[in-house]
Amino acid sequence: MIEALATKGYRIELSQDPDGDSWGAEVPDLPGCVAAAASPGDAITGAVDAIDAWIETAMALGRA
Repeated sequence: MIEALATKGYRIELSQDPDGDSWGAEVPDLPGCVAAAASPGDAITGAVDAIDAWIETAMALGRA
């Protein structure tokens, strides 16, 4: 199961692992920006935190 939503202007793809034990959240526009958690809400929260960290790191490195 994959769901998508937009957060902070970025699309987050949410999927449940095949065993149903955890959820993953990926931000396709930001390579390597992912999060995982036991619930969909926590995975989304993790993805939002990961977006902030990704952007902060890119800016610190002088990347667009």
